Amino acid sequence: MKLLLLPLLIIPLYAHAQCPTKAIDREDVFKKIAAIDSCFFATAYSCDAKNNRHLFTDDLEFYHDVTGVTHSAEEFMDIVNKNFCETTRKTGLKRLVKAGSMSVFPLYNNGTVYGAVQYGEHYFYEVYSDSEKRVGLAKFTHVWVIENGSWKISRILSYDHQPSD
Repeated sequence: MKLLLLPLLIIPLYAHAQCPTKAIDREDVFKKIAAIDSCFFATAYSCDAKNNRHLFTDDLEFYHDVTGVTHSAEEFMDIVNKNFCETTRKTGLKRLVKAGSMSVFPLYNNGTVYGAVQYGEHYFYEVYSDSEKRVGLAKFTHVWVIENGSWKISRILSYDHQPSD
């Protein structure tokens, strides 16, 4: 009898291993998106943003409540490089997600993850040689898609910009 039950215990494990995209849970997607998000901003602020072009779909749309709309990844990368790497800047910049504010929700098509919605709040800092100053707070929403096996941002909403408290 025990030998008859053994296949019944193993089959679900085998079936699970055959369908990894259907078994992706919200926490796995959260960790992956958070890691990519953090990596992008770390390299953008070190003036290495051009090496992150692969993180965005060609048809990226970026909606900003202060500076307007951007209609392509190339245009967005130009803005990032200008804002973060301008040689006349007297300060560096830093962005940190407000603790506990970020959420990520997987998007499914017939049980298969094809993307995610990420939203939260982030702080912006001016960085000096010996200190930093928090200067702003804003909300963000990113729509991520899986394109050729890689996670990419296709839409960005950056809104409710305000001075930091």
